Amino acid sequence: MLLGKTGSGKSATGNSILGKNLFQTAKRKEKRVTKQCQTSTSETEGRQVCVIDTPDLLDPQFLEEEFICERKKITLFSDPGLHAFLLVIPIEQDVSNEQEVLEIIRQMFGESALAYTMVLFTRGDDLDNTESIEDYIKDQGEELQRLVLDCGSRTHVLDNKISEEKKKRQVTDLLNKIDAMVKENGGNLCMVRTRSCSMEKLINFSEADAAGAMADAWDQPRGKGEELRLVLLGKTGSGKSACGNTILVIFNNLTAVTAEEKEEAIQAAEAQGITRSEALKLAIKASCKLARSKMCIIQ
Repeated sequence: MLLGKTGSGKSATGNSILGKNLFQTAKRKEKRVTKQCQTSTSETEGRQVCVIDTPDLLDPQFLEEEFICERKKITLFSDPGLHAFLLVIPIEQDVSNEQEVLEIIRQMFGESALAYTMVLFTRGDDLDNTESIEDYIKDQGEELQRLVLDCGSRTHVLDNKISEEKKKRQVTDLLNKIDAMVKENGGNLCMVRTRSCSMEKLINFSEADAAGAMADAWDQPRGKGEELRLVLLGKTGSGKSACGNTILVIFNNLTAVTAEEKEEAIQAAEAQGITRSEALKLAIKASCKLARSKMCIIQ
């Protein structure tokens, strides 16, 4: 995950890591291009690498609701876990507010998040020819030194004005450092603090559980005009829109059935020894299977 201020070079860094121009970049460093959290994946060094590009979380232009929305996206995109946080800082940039970014990450991922964090300096070309990154950090003063120390003294430098071959070598070195950092953390991923409770419940929610919950909800009395709201989640191309259309068609057909007809069907099932709740569950499961078959036809 890439973190940093507007104009720090997060999107350009993401493109360098992925080896493709998948994130839009600004022509002027002060222009904000990344306005919302986004993710891209590509094969790099023989493996699939996923990069999450985030907006400036300290941007004063952010409204409160926008900030909350972006935090939720970070939570969603971070599942099932992250290998690294890269705090992107250009050479010679002021770092007075960078600790606030680390605090946001601490709140979302816990104190252990700092063990997965590395300071990634961009515009390494701006360093003096004889100056090392260690000398630069020392010369910049206590604020930058403390920031780097909080990130376990893990740093890396990317140059901007270099050949593609040299850029690939720098990216390879970065990935090797990330591998070493993950190994130090026991090979574990850094997960959102709330994942262990709410996310695990969502993952372990079986079709039978879903059918039972939907049947219970369906059998509850509803006020006039009360909405039944569903949220469809999934990757691009998974068929969310087609599935939504199918659900709406089925729902419209179901609501076209009169209360008398519905009760007759349930009573007929009960006459054969099937309980009312089981009859509703069977109806919901049948609707789910029909939705899947129709979705395949649509796709």
